[in-house]
Amino acid sequence: MKIEEKLLNSQMTNWVKELTQWPHRKTGTYEGRKSAEYVEKEFKKLGLSDIKINSADSLCTETIKSDFYVNGKKIKSILSNGTNKKCKTGRSITQIENAEMVYIKDGSAEEIKEIDLDGKVVICDVLFLPHNWCDTPATKFYGPNGEFDREREIYNVYMPANYIDTYYMAMEKGACAYVGILQNFMDENFLNEDYNYVIEKERPMAIPTMWISKEQGCDLIKKLPAVADINVETESEYKKALTVTGMLEGMADDIVLVHSHHDAAVEGGVQDASGMSVVFALAQHFAAMPKAERKTTMMFVSTDSHYTDYEGHDKFLDMMEAAKKNIVLDCCIEHIAKEMDMDKENHMIIYDRPETRILYATDSNGLAEMAFDTFCQHHMSHTMLMPVAPYGSKDYDPEFVCTDAYSMHERGIPVISVLTAPMYLSHNTDTYDKVYFKGLVPMAETYADIITKAWDAMGY
Repeated sequence: MKIEEKLLNSQMTNWVKELTQWPHRKTGTYEGRKSAEYVEKEFKKLGLSDIKINSADSLCTETIKSDFYVNGKKIKSILSNGTNKKCKTGRSITQIENAEMVYIKDGSAEEIKEIDLDGKVVICDVLFLPHNWCDTPATKFYGPNGEFDREREIYNVYMPANYIDTYYMAMEKGACAYVGILQNFMDENFLNEDYNYVIEKERPMAIPTMWISKEQGCDLIKKLPAVADINVETESEYKKALTVTGMLEGMADDIVLVHSHHDAAVEGGVQDASGMSVVFALAQHFAAMPKAERKTTMMFVSTDSHYTDYEGHDKFLDMMEAAKKNIVLDCCIEHIAKEMDMDKENHMIIYDRPETRILYATDSNGLAEMAFDTFCQHHMSHTMLMPVAPYGSKDYDPEFVCTDAYSMHERGIPVISVLTAPMYLSHNTDTYDKVYFKGLVPMAETYADIITKAWDAMGY
């Protein structure tokens, strides 16, 4: 990728800044619409053609009210996404007055079995498992400066160790609400993760969960015995997820997708203004290339519904299949993030170096090895390869790709998808300053090289 690095870095930094001008970019909101229109405008500036904003119904939930009181005093808390789900659409209301609070520590099944929880508010220590990259399906690691050898205090907030089990046991024993003490999360209570995607139970999460911090939890336990008042109101309705697309014609009608997502639950500097800046840079690069050098048609895509069960993604792919458009590869770029750690008091520490880059790549036509080798050639340190079994193989797992390329992989489309997963992606501190700006241009250069090599690998 032949570019003037200083100019491109300035452009990419500005794209991140522009996309983080809104406090959030949630699906179905004014802010979500404005961010989609911003992407549309930039696609036009960059020389793409046939630019469209495609809409699809997506089930969105908004928190109307979320109040938690202990002995009449209001406690700072946040309602856990996906809880208080009493109906699929419409209003879900929980009103609790003077309910006894019961502390079940970390909630072992034996302990819960012996306690009367009917009509009570359960308090539980919520724990996350420490990250250990060697315990993942990764097969290759590129850490020339000992990146994978550093001891770190980070946890997997995307797969809680005990929350789901204790929640359902408490609910089944008649608990009216759940208070989760975030024992190894940051020193705040803002956890913006919806765990319904990991639940293997048919019953929805009908009672509310109120997140509080470790420090708040210590204070709360000292107040017991105590009573709680909880007033929660949520509303679920179908709104429009907006997927923005733009085209570049190539020498073949087959399509290579290049995408990230523009929606965000908070300011979303890392998730995913940073990824969109790379998509813009790649659109600019390939638009400047003569058509004869683009061996396939290219579609640049900005997705929505990242937080609403990928419904916009699925309906976009339905549309492509109905139009008999053949997508041969999806290049997905997410989260160019600064590395984080926590101290013993759960305070966040941010380093000006790259967070662990997780590279999912379909292991067919040599794509996985090529993608990893290209990351190494471009000195993209702190990268680990997750080889993806191709569609139709005995090892194929439709749920393996834990990125915005999930729906593409599920449909059998080969993917080369990179992301980082710092704990603050689920926190309101995912702001402009968390972006690893030194990594923006190198990521764009790396993916430009990957796409060119992928054309050769796939026989174009």
